Amino acid sequence: MSRLLQNKHVGIKKPTHGHQLPKEGGSLRLDHTLIDRCQQWKHVDKSLLHYFEGLAAIQHTTAKATLALQETIQVPFHEGHQFLGEGGWQEILYSVRDQTKVLAEAHSNFGETIEKTVVKELQGVRAEIKAHIAALEKEASLLADDVEQERANSTQLLTQLQTGIETYESSDSPMLPQHDPYLTHSLVQTQLKKQIHKENDLQAALIRFQQQQPAFEEGIAKSIQSACKLFDEAKATKDDEFAKLTNAIGESLQKVSPTAEYEFWSAKEGALLDVNAPTRSVDAIVFPGLDHAASQSIKEGHLERKKRFTKSYAESYYILTPSGYLHERKTSSRSDASAPGFSLFLPECVLGPPSGESDKSHKFHVEGNKAVKSSFESKVKNSLRFGGKEIAYTFRARTHAEMMGWWKEMDQLTRETKTQVPKAKLALVTPVDVAVAQVGLPVEGGQDLTTPVPTAALHPEEDEEESGGSSAEEEDDEARAIRTAPTTPAVGSDVTSPLDHAGAEHAITESESGQGKAETLPTYAGNTNNVAVAEKDGVKSGPPALAEPTENHASTSSSS
Repeated sequence: MSRLLQNKHVGIKKPTHGHQLPKEGGSLRLDHTLIDRCQQWKHVDKSLLHYFEGLAAIQHTTAKATLALQETIQVPFHEGHQFLGEGGWQEILYSVRDQTKVLAEAHSNFGETIEKTVVKELQGVRAEIKAHIAALEKEASLLADDVEQERANSTQLLTQLQTGIETYESSDSPMLPQHDPYLTHSLVQTQLKKQIHKENDLQAALIRFQQQQPAFEEGIAKSIQSACKLFDEAKATKDDEFAKLTNAIGESLQKVSPTAEYEFWSAKEGALLDVNAPTRSVDAIVFPGLDHAASQSIKEGHLERKKRFTKSYAESYYILTPSGYLHERKTSSRSDASAPGFSLFLPECVLGPPSGESDKSHKFHVEGNKAVKSSFESKVKNSLRFGGKEIAYTFRARTHAEMMGWWKEMDQLTRETKTQVPKAKLALVTPVDVAVAQVGLPVEGGQDLTTPVPTAALHPEEDEEESGGSSAEEEDDEARAIRTAPTTPAVGSDVTSPLDHAGAEHAITESESGQGKAETLPTYAGNTNNVAVAEKDGVKSGPPALAEPTENHASTSSSS
């Protein structure tokens, strides 16, 4: 904190003597008058001392603030390779920073000059005034006090003498011996002689100080003026130095041509884009995995799902993916980037039989748990011990044919009826980073980044989208707040590493030889006779409209 804040005002003490006239028309004592004048000269000197100390503090504060300014100039540039070194703005900022440091040092030196010359001179003047006041108080003031005491004693004795004389003239009664006018007269004469000696000593001392006062005040005034002149001379010298440094900073900022930096940068090869380069097109988007089977849906369309507690149906848009997920979305738009509100991982679920064609409601059940969307959600569910029991979710379609279309596709993915489908291996011809950089640009020579997708693994059949539903969508009471991106891996996915990262001109597509074989079906829970699922389906109530069995299913049934 600057000392300026500590010296907002100069505390001037009132003089201890002679600052007020006597009440009954008396006059000030001369010694008090001389001391008061010296005190006021001391206050003048003290005021100027604080003033110039404040100016010195201003210079030191300015020096610190100016020195801090150079920290705002960051050189060399972080992007210095794009700018000139010598003759550019980097060189200018180096010069500005150096000149700013010199300017800060000049302010600091000016502050020190004020302290060593002006302030020191004024401190000497103050010491001289204090010494003169001490001499006045030691000699003149002590003598004046003695004179006042002698005058008081003389007044007392004269009053006693006058009283004795009046008693003698007006009364015949005897008086006290010590009040005899004869004795009192002798005391008065002795006291008045003593008073006269003190009066003469005081007069001589006051005359001496009175004669010294003009020269003393003249010397004080000259010393103060000399100190102020030292400041003016130092300020004139420093002002010239400040002006030169400030002008040097301003001149350095005007040295470089406004176009020099751009001309230097634009002259570099590859710094600017070719104005004739073709623009990117959305229709030309090609990337690795564009047509991979895992990125295409098996079936999409509207279904109604029965709510657990309200028992009402709410219609949503559902997507069945090759990874085994059944996703529920609010809209059919593929541009919707929001996470699905509901997902089932079918390889961990059990698909129930569909309703008959003659039934009023075209529905089927899927028993399982909603897919967790993060490892955190899985940990919370395990720690809170909820979500472990499998729930039967009921789905309803508009028509029986639409329901069977969904059921047949889901039947290939659920836990107890899943069959293996041959997957095509993806061979990348372009690294991912290159594909991202070239997205939207025309592909030279008709080159494709991915292999064709086998049509046998896709299910192009889609239901026509219809708006509306049987009831309003309601929030499930389970922990919906625990959500992040899905982490469940796709079952049976076959990921291969990219071929030839240097970029080949052809893609190699391999298919697994032979037909996919159905995995061995596990027995259902509670089956002590080890009855296979195919046999279990035969004893289900109602005629299930199953898909055509594969050869493996037929051979299994015939062998059993």
